[in-house]
Formats: sequence, C-alpha cells, structure tokens
Amino acid sequence: MGVKMIKRSYGALLSIVVFCMLLLLHQMYTDNFMSPLSRSATHRSREYVRWLKKSEQEIRNLITHQYNSTYKNPCWYNNGSLTCLPYFYLAGMPKCGTTDLWSKITQHPHITACGWNPAMRATTLCRKEPHFWGKHRFKYGETIHSYLKHWKKFAQQLEDKALPASKQIVGDGSASTFWQLTYRNNVSYRNDPLEYTTAQLIRFIQPQAKFIVIFRNPSERLYSQYNYQKDRSIKSADNFHDCIVHSIDKAHVHMKNFTLRESAYLRRNDESPLWIPRIFLGFYDVFVTDWLRSFPRNQFLFLRLEDWKKDCVNILPEVFEFLSVGPISKEDIAIVCRNEAENVNKLTKETMLPRTKLLLDEFYRASLQRLAFELDDNRFLWND
Repeated sequence: MGVKMIKRSYGALLSIVVFCMLLLLHQMYTDNFMSPLSRSATHRSREYVRWLKKSEQEIRNLITHQYNSTYKNPCWYNNGSLTCLPYFYLAGMPKCGTTDLWSKITQHPHITACGWNPAMRATTLCRKEPHFWGKHRFKYGETIHSYLKHWKKFAQQLEDKALPASKQIVGDGSASTFWQLTYRNNVSYRNDPLEYTTAQLIRFIQPQAKFIVIFRNPSERLYSQYNYQKDRSIKSADNFHDCIVHSIDKAHVHMKNFTLRESAYLRRNDESPLWIPRIFLGFYDVFVTDWLRSFPRNQFLFLRLEDWKKDCVNILPEVFEFLSVGPISKEDIAIVCRNEAENVNKLTKETMLPRTKLLLDEFYRASLQRLAFELDDNRFLWND
C-alpha cells in the first residue's frame, strides 16, 4: 500500500512540475517577448492548445528520461525500446543551400545520411526533412510520439551495433524548423499572441540540441525563390520588379497594424498575382532573436550561402568540429566539396534588375543591421 501511495504521489508531483514548467514558459514569454498588441490577447490558438494536450504525457516521459551514455546521439530506453532524438538540426530559409549543405555534411562516416537513396529507390533510415516542428504537428496532428518513431530505424541500427554507438549521430534537415509555424495560417493575430515558438518547445524537450543555420542575401534569396516557384510562362526580371513594388507596398501597409515579429511569422494570402508571400522571410533577425532567447549562442553555427559556395573546403571542417564528430582527411574534404551542388535551379534566368535590387536592399537594410549586431558579425550585412 505504501509503495502504491508513493507512486501515486510521484505521478501527481510530476504532473504539477510539468504544468508549472509550461506555465513558467508562458509567463516568461508573455512578460519579456510580447508586443503590447500581443499582451492584450487572451487566448492561444486552438490548434496549439490541442497539440499541447495531446502531447502532455509524451512530454512528461521525455523530460524524465536520462540519455544513455553508451550513445553519442541523444538516446534512451523507453519501456525496453531504444528511443532517439536528432543530435542536431540543419535549419535556415528556403533557397539558402540547405540541401547541398546537408548532402555534404552527411558524407562524414559518423553522420547518418537521411534522405532518398536513388540506387535503392527508397528512403534511407530516415527522411531528411520530417518537417515535424514547423508543419506536420499542426497540419497532420502528429505528436511527439510520431516524431520519435521517425528515428526508430536509426535507433535499431545503433542497438544492433550496425552503427558505432559511441560515435554515430543523426540530424533533422527540415529547414522549416527555423521559421515556420503552420498553425498561424488560419488564426487571428489578436487571438494568437505567438505564446510558444518552436525554439521554446525544443529547448523544453532537448536543451542540448545543436543548430546549423544558413542564410543568403535576402534580396537574392527572394529572387531565387521567385524563379523556383513562379509560373514559368510569366517569369521575367520585369515581372519580378512589378511583384516587388506591389509586395513592398502591401508589406508596409501590413506593418502599420502589426509588429515586425508578427509579420515575419505571417503566411499571408493575397489574391493579387503580384504578391510574393515569402517576402517577410527575409527578416532573419526576428527568427534569430527568438532562437537565441531559448538557446545559448554556442549551440548555433551560422553560415552564409555565399561563403559556402566559395569556400566549402574550409567551412566543412568547421561544421564537423561544431558537431564534434572528428575530422576527415583533406583529400576526402576536397572530394566531397567537388561534388555538384544539390537542388540548384538550373533553368536559365535573367539577372535581377538593378532598380529591383535597390528596392529590396533598402527594404531589408534595418533587419540586416539588427542581425549583424545580434550575431556580432558584419558579414551578415552583405556589403560584400
């Protein structure tokens, strides 16, 4: 009887601890990070509340486990089954080179190469981009349990000693983790004060995670995305200029009513064919600030696509050092870096018009100044 009472008391205490931690997260975020408009909001998005309730038990289980020291990757035994989370996250913005960076990082023998294997015509041990944090937990109702199942094959290989347990790691290559919150599509700003970001939730569950983040000049990023996604029949430098004039005008109108932060997380629909919906993604500083509020700076490696394209042979060893996976030979680094870049738009495209570039550079200027200050690195001004 005494043992049962102790177990019940422990369970009740654990529930209280979890609830208090979530409440503290909410209070800290509301007190420190919210705009006056956001602080006036009184309830969270229904989608987020449903997700938190559904995942409560799984979160409880996650925060009470201890990682097994046998494995370099964060893994633990749950009811006799080895369970793992990714050791690192490769994040960034669309059209910033995450696919190519991923393909070269995973050439290291101790980094598991998740993704499609053309020779096998099948996915390897895991998908490169599960898109759990930014999309699927809202769009498809996935829980943390389903995310953990994604790494099951990797865990099995570790347990069967097909992979070296003390050295092998796996990563999540979903770039959307850094910037996307799909649940914001269908909710009112005034009823959705962005109380919990992805950064806060990952910090709550996995405080030692590492992040590799790659950016590019936001003006060039937007033009690349335009050429990648826009209807090919109307694609041109002149059409892009018209789109930018329209989109910047719309963006300024929007930012009169909402904060920059609220605008950056927006996925806004506009019936005009000239609207470019991801123009706000160029405000990199907003996302960086949110992530650095949740994790210390030394758990991030920030890169620029422009540097990566020119100096892969020196940057790739820095990435391996950041991930603590040990070096590989200079010869092997050179071979990896000579491989053709992945996911590059090979269609011929016009050069962006100088007047368009000036408009975009001015639109993003203040954001880049804040970014360079936050990272203490003037390379992120893109003055080169």
